[in-house]
Amino acid sequence: HNLFGMKWSSSYALCEEVAGKSSWKTGEEYKADAFVTNDGKTYVCVEDHTASAAFATDAAKWEEIV
Repeated sequence: HNLFGMKWSSSYALCEEVAGKSSWKTGEEYKADAFVTNDGKTYVCVEDHTASAAFATDAAKWEEIV
């Protein structure tokens, strides 16, 4: 995520710790720094939360890894 003004690098998504990321799911509990995929993109959670019915509703709680 945006740590000290730096964005995650797409190569970070290939790291062993991130490679096991799962698809985003409604009702799932997510902790900060969790990784998920949604619509072919990879995201890191920036705020603990329980997922609502639509990813778009929780978009502010995720940052895309580009």
